[in-house]
Amino acid sequence: MEKFLVALGLVAVVAVIIRVFVRRETVYEYESALLFSKGLLRRTLPPGHHWFLKTHSLIQKVDMRLRTVSVPSQEVLSSDNVTIKVTLAAQYSVTDPVIALTKVEKFQDAFYMILQLALRELVGGLKIDEVITMRQEIGKALFEKTEPNTRGLGLTLTVVDVKDIMFPGDLK
Repeated sequence: MEKFLVALGLVAVVAVIIRVFVRRETVYEYESALLFSKGLLRRTLPPGHHWFLKTHSLIQKVDMRLRTVSVPSQEVLSSDNVTIKVTLAAQYSVTDPVIALTKVEKFQDAFYMILQLALRELVGGLKIDEVITMRQEIGKALFEKTEPNTRGLGLTLTVVDVKDIMFPGDLK
């Protein structure tokens, strides 16, 4: 009986040590996770359960599913000095989590900035009449202009389109 209690106590001590120092993390099939140990990227973790030391390791997950975002309205000045507000819709997915999480501080913010600057440049070179007639072409041109830059963020751009254009009151 005494040996049993000693063994039970030993098992309890080991369980407490494991609970304090070891952590289990679940990576779902739509996620990718990066394992950092002592501040260095060690590897990309596949879906499943993973055990690691709490004190030396960190797991950062990223959702790899297709995302649909609305880029809020931007005031843009056309080439004939008319200010319009343009809202964009875009779809993208993370395809390289290493780049998305380690090369850019916040890939979502960088993605928005790429779209906003391209929109300003594109619409800034058009007259207001061209903006009205070329609404569909603006989305395609934005896609072609921004797609290579988004690859540099570890993202794959699927669609960019003009969601809404608001004109000043006197032009409505």
